[in-house]
Amino acid sequence: MVTAIRKEQTLIQKNAAFLTSRPEVDYLERESFFITLNDAKKRVWVVRLTYFYEADVASLRLAPFEYPSAFLGLGSIEQLDLVPMEIDTLTEEVILKDIAGHEYIVEFRDIIDVELL
Repeated sequence: MVTAIRKEQTLIQKNAAFLTSRPEVDYLERESFFITLNDAKKRVWVVRLTYFYEADVASLRLAPFEYPSAFLGLGSIEQLDLVPMEIDTLTEEVILKDIAGHEYIVEFRDIIDVELL
């Protein structure tokens, strides 16, 4: 018998050595991201989204002498091809869908780059 586990249910352990801090993106570039995402939302275009994903400290493989609190705020840079569905200006979140229909919610401050495909 085979059982399937959804992606959200799996706990992925990350190596703490490869974590980075959140890159700084200037205000004008963020404004251009907003314009690009709005245009892509209206026309249902696919965008390549590069964003910062903050690591869950509980899922890190740490040595016995490493403190989990030292890795708070660190994460990895992820890249996905998605379609923007909604931009919530109050919470500053962008709701996106991939080709399979899975929804992703990304905070606007985590977006590093937006590229139209």
